[in-house]
Amino acid sequence: MFFFKKRIQIKNVSETSGFNINFVCKYHLYSKTKITIFLKKCKINRFYERFFSRNYLVLHYQVITETPTMNNAEKKLFLSKLKTENDEQLLKTLDFFRNNGDTEVLPDVLRLLESDRSENVIETVLTLVGDLKNHAASDIAFDYMRQTGNADARRKMITALWQSDADFSHRADEIAGLILDSDDFETAFEVLTLFENNACNIQKEKAATLIQLFEQKAEGAGAGFEGIFNAAKQHLINTVNGETED
Repeated sequence: MFFFKKRIQIKNVSETSGFNINFVCKYHLYSKTKITIFLKKCKINRFYERFFSRNYLVLHYQVITETPTMNNAEKKLFLSKLKTENDEQLLKTLDFFRNNGDTEVLPDVLRLLESDRSENVIETVLTLVGDLKNHAASDIAFDYMRQTGNADARRKMITALWQSDADFSHRADEIAGLILDSDDFETAFEVLTLFENNACNIQKEKAATLIQLFEQKAEGAGAGFEGIFNAAKQHLINTVNGETED
């Protein structure tokens, strides 16, 4: 699961942003040696320890982001399993992907969103999107969202992307373009949230251009779209001025 968030099965897990994770465990249940072996098996490094009470140990560690790869035979087998009509088997295949997936087959997984598969399968795919942590995998998911011609799949992807912890600040101008070009209010509203989450590092010159474009689009737009364009414009103004929004 090296391009997904780690899901460590130890008591009282709490995740922080990025790859940094903390967990607390009862020291008498998990010895230091056992914990160290466990972390190494999970390919985790850079951890340190400290005690905050007699019986508890706090460990802080960082995940090594190694993207797994499949050989051609494994990819072919995996892609064939994606075509199964049996939902139970498909869910097992998606679980395998979570732990061993290659970014090259990620688009094939995402295209399940365009199918008439069960809600359980669709939600599993969207959960995988929300758990993506590797930048390359997140960019592939973003590209799929932009390129798919399936409006429903696009809306679901946009929601999954803004709900994830992935950083798309390097694509803030592209996200702004999606708002400007959208002819669907629901989609534009979802993209606005994605934009607000990722416009923090946009350059002032680019921000000034986008502010003008949003202002122009707001003129004569319907009440709903006018509100979206004005909200995006105001967010950029606040960002450029270093102001925080309530």
